[in-house]
Amino acid sequence: MGDIAIACMLAWLDFRLPDLEWRANRPRLAAWHARFAERGSMRRTEPADAE
Repeated sequence: MGDIAIACMLAWLDFRLPDLEWRANRPRLAAWHARFAERGSMRRTEPADAE
C-alpha cells in the first residue's frame, strides 16, 4: 500500500507541479518511479492531460 501511495504522490507532483523537477536530485527514486509507473494499473489511471 505504501508503494502505491508514494507512486501516486510522485505522479501527482509531475502533473500539478512540473516545475518542482523532483527527479533532478533524486535519481534512485526517479528510477524506482519510472519502473513502477510502467505497471498497467498506473498507466490506466494516468490523467488524460499528463501526456
